[in-house]
Amino acid sequence: MALLTTSCDESEWEVQNLFPEEYHKVLYILDNGEKEVVLYKTGLNTEFSYSVVKAGSEPTETAAVNVKVASQEDIDAQYSDITGTPHKVIPENAYEITTTELSFGSDDAFKSINFTVNPETVEGFMEQQRALDPENAPYMKFVLPIIVEGVTVNDSVNSLKNFLMLSVTNVITPTVGFATTELQEQYIGQGDTSIEIPVELDIDNQWDFTSRVVIDNDYIDAYNSEHNTSYLPFPESAIEMSDVIEFVSGNQAAINVRIKYSELDKTNRDDYMLALKLEKGEKFEASSTNNRYILVTSYRMNNRDSWGWEVNSESTQEGALANVYDDNPKTYWHSNYGQGHGPANQLPYYFTIDMREVRNVYGFALWSRQDASNSDLKKGYFEASTDNATWTKIGEWTMDKGTLYEHYYDVTPTQARYLRLYITESHRKQNAGVGEIYVFGY
Repeated sequence: MALLTTSCDESEWEVQNLFPEEYHKVLYILDNGEKEVVLYKTGLNTEFSYSVVKAGSEPTETAAVNVKVASQEDIDAQYSDITGTPHKVIPENAYEITTTELSFGSDDAFKSINFTVNPETVEGFMEQQRALDPENAPYMKFVLPIIVEGVTVNDSVNSLKNFLMLSVTNVITPTVGFATTELQEQYIGQGDTSIEIPVELDIDNQWDFTSRVVIDNDYIDAYNSEHNTSYLPFPESAIEMSDVIEFVSGNQAAINVRIKYSELDKTNRDDYMLALKLEKGEKFEASSTNNRYILVTSYRMNNRDSWGWEVNSESTQEGALANVYDDNPKTYWHSNYGQGHGPANQLPYYFTIDMREVRNVYGFALWSRQDASNSDLKKGYFEASTDNATWTKIGEWTMDKGTLYEHYYDVTPTQARYLRLYITESHRKQNAGVGEIYVFGY
């Protein structure tokens, strides 16, 4: 084994003798290779920037590279003819490279290749090429192949990382759409409320512009027909909103809607739907997939976690009381079967609910434990009270074994602050488990 020793003042000798001169400085494109992009037609050119890095054993040396676009002949020879996939180099009038020579000073670690592409010109070129060769049109790739080369023989470029090929997969027009299109449910019993509905452009917004939104009551009829529902449109007096959506450069937007639930007649327990539809604005079209926002009313009371809850039996081994009002049917309360409080293995069990104020109640929904073999709810009844002392039976319930979905039960409409759910019979001896308890009313 040979041992090489050097001293500090011989660093220049070390570099020049340990590393060949071509490795003193090595240049390469940092994010090299093929890059698929979608171009958006906005009336502006799309800007791109990629870094060229100067590295090597002596990166403080100066260097320079030329930036050029590979010819169609070179791309055919290196890609189209080998892969069988037609690669079409976009024409010179579709792009502009800001600087075709990058010069590195001794302190420069990287420089940027900056260029722009015109989406409309690229789209026209793509359509033209596909029309000229319809048989191969589905397989065509439209590319901007950029190469960096050393200006002098001393400017070494990594031949494996000197190539960037922008591959345009599509040219589309940006659209405006709702951030969410899932059906939204809101409790009808609350007072007047304001909601903010996010609306977004599907690219970074660089413009001040407006879009439009309308209330589409015709959609409600179509929805009811398809889903066998009976939603009513909100009366005009119950909705306050502007039909103009204002976008500011650098930001997305929102529709502010005020819903006056006090304007609704709740005695018939009608369900209402607010159907909003985006329309073309002054600059951009509305999305074809995210152009609707649907809100429906529900008499399912919310804020159950703020109510008072008690139960006469509870296992400490599994199934806490809080699980019946956590909006997760997969968690459950379980009766005491040995370790816990209250009666052990002794029906009936009952829940007492304090809603904190007198409300109009007309229904309940129950979820059993979500386990077919241990789903045990069978029979019981509901009671109501205004003072937690005098109780009135308002309805009964039954459930088949293995029922793993929500079961709704109408009860005699009543005004009450306190409610009780009794479990009098079980499909599993004296055991009982409940997934969720919901109350309906206003």
